[in-house]
Amino acid sequence: MKSIYEKAGGTYTRQGDYELPNLKIPPEKEIEIGVWGQRYRRYLKQRHRIRYYNLLPPES
Repeated sequence: MKSIYEKAGGTYTRQGDYELPNLKIPPEKEIEIGVWGQRYRRYLKQRHRIRYYNLLPPES
């Protein structure tokens, strides 16, 4: 009996005694932020640097 994941076209890879699904994350789209988003970003960068850097996407 196939799982829902297999019916949708997913595959598994065997790792020792386990079968792990082969997952792929779709690429993220670049979005444009408005005036208020830019102001909030500047506010975070100037006054809350740790929170600002935690919100940045990881470098590839």
